Amino acid sequence: MPKKYIHALLIGVVFSVSFSLLFYLHYFESWQLRFSDSFFQSRPPNKNIAIIAIDDRSIQAIGRWPWDRSVHAKLIEYLGNVPKVIGYDVSFPEPSKDQKQDEILRLALAKTGNVVLPITAKSPQVGEKEVFIKDELWPIQQFAEVADAGLVNQHTDVDNITRQTDFTISALDNKNVENFSEKILKRYLQQTQLPFVPTDHGLLRINFVGKPGTFPVFSFIDVLNKNVSLDEFLNKIVFVGSTASDLHDNLSTPVSRGVPMSGVEVHANIIQTILERKFLYTDSQLVTILTIFVLCIICSLLFAWLGIIPSIFILFGIVFSYIIYTIFSFDNGFIRNIVYPALSILTVFVAQLVYKYFVENKQKRFIKKALSYYLSESVMQEVLSHPGKLTLGGSRKEITVLFSDIAGFTSISEKIPPETLAHLLNQYLTRMTNIVFNQSGVLDKYIGDAVMAFWGAPLDENKHALLACTAALKMREEIERIKQDWKKFGIDDFDVRIGINTGDMIVGNMGSDLRFNYTLLGDNVNLGSRLEGINKEYKTHVIISGSTYEQVKDEVIARPLDIVAVKGKAKGVSIFELRGLGQALGKEKEFLDKFEKARQFYHFGNFKKALFEFKEIYKHSSHDGPTKIYIKRCEEYIELPPEKWDGVYHATAK
Repeated sequence: MPKKYIHALLIGVVFSVSFSLLFYLHYFESWQLRFSDSFFQSRPPNKNIAIIAIDDRSIQAIGRWPWDRSVHAKLIEYLGNVPKVIGYDVSFPEPSKDQKQDEILRLALAKTGNVVLPITAKSPQVGEKEVFIKDELWPIQQFAEVADAGLVNQHTDVDNITRQTDFTISALDNKNVENFSEKILKRYLQQTQLPFVPTDHGLLRINFVGKPGTFPVFSFIDVLNKNVSLDEFLNKIVFVGSTASDLHDNLSTPVSRGVPMSGVEVHANIIQTILERKFLYTDSQLVTILTIFVLCIICSLLFAWLGIIPSIFILFGIVFSYIIYTIFSFDNGFIRNIVYPALSILTVFVAQLVYKYFVENKQKRFIKKALSYYLSESVMQEVLSHPGKLTLGGSRKEITVLFSDIAGFTSISEKIPPETLAHLLNQYLTRMTNIVFNQSGVLDKYIGDAVMAFWGAPLDENKHALLACTAALKMREEIERIKQDWKKFGIDDFDVRIGINTGDMIVGNMGSDLRFNYTLLGDNVNLGSRLEGINKEYKTHVIISGSTYEQVKDEVIARPLDIVAVKGKAKGVSIFELRGLGQALGKEKEFLDKFEKARQFYHFGNFKKALFEFKEIYKHSSHDGPTKIYIKRCEEYIELPPEKWDGVYHATAK
């Protein structure tokens, strides 16, 4: 596995452990709670739930709170058995100063028989499976004997928002205490046991219906004065409780949006949550930690694999997808942790950026500086994208190699001072290298005044032979300009020979573990070098092999020169003189056709006819080197015919 992926794995694991620990210690818990609050969507309230509000208008009409208990008795008697159950969220923990008031209310409660009163407890403690309470405040005995009672305590989170209710309750004094809403539902459904209600540590997560005021609310005074038809309460669950701000029975909820919700409406939301069975389940710690680990490690490996720009798109894509997933899950009753997974993805992305800047970019800057001396920009970017290609070793590929050499360099070096020679040589090599790079080639090496370059690796390039030929022709053009520059130094016999061959070669980093070079090996490399030298034999400038010609014959002008067995080889190869790009036209085409006709006579051993044709060409092209060479050979072979002629010329020099 490449080192960057090992580092990416380590980054993923480190941040997985870090965020899991923060999650376990409840850091950023309020952030998670507030994010999940934003997922609540309004839905219609249950038509069988109604609220009678002890509101400011009722207090103004009836008088200062607390009211005489006969007032409550009057409302209860008026409602009677029209509602299925009345949840009367008003505490009566102490006897009234006027015992007649208590008796009036007791009689009303006994007569109606469908009222549930509240129990409150001080400092409930959340346990592993239930909520433990003590010091409960029950309704006075007179009321408790004729009415049910349930615990009304709500659970407030660290950010002072009520999201849960104490549902599974255990009283430390061994009294049987149930939740206020549970008592109401048992009466409403006429069941001794409710269907399963899921809780977490004894707490029920409330699936709020909507913002405060969603349920139908009737003013206490309007109902008391019989200004509200009893049909509004027929067979319903009716809550009676405070909404007046001065009575301080209101709570901040996930749907409050800055407007507190009355305690009695919170009970209504609890009832609807259970009736609709739209429970909210919170992911366990294990599920959240596993999610953090999976996302951290996968994202770290992805960011290590991708570049910065693709990583940014992936980052936003994953975060956006995860948020959509959490919203969809919430709509289906599952509260996923959004803060830690999203935060872990963002942090891993930043960590990978820092890693790439300080480690990979440092490595790339070093590699880029080293490679810039022998790779073009496009090839260098490919190697930087796949640094594994810089490992020691090679692979077989079809490649085109180019060798160039200055003709008569030794004589040139004798004419000018070493400092001037070094300056001119550096200038020459720079201009030749720029041409190689401009044609997407790789500079293999300088061998004194010689240049070795190749095409087809490490980038795959279908037209590597054409690029090499184009580079050779542009080198020839540049050499003509260099000649003009060098004349002022007294150099007027300057020329360059170029050889090009295409074939399978071994390409890669050759050398030792301490020092290596990206280069070529193989017979086809040697052939390219021999073709450069054989220009001297034919008095040409650029010679390409038959294998190169086959790939470029429709796009270049090339003259078939000969079939040559280079020094050290018995088998001959076709060689061509590269003359230009495009198609031969006019006089040039006529010249090439005549030359090929003469060469064919030579090839098949008809040296007299070949000599005649070559001399005819010479009359009009006396400067042509190959024509002179063939005239000389034909004369020699006519005088001393070869013992066995196969059309192959065996070179004796490199």
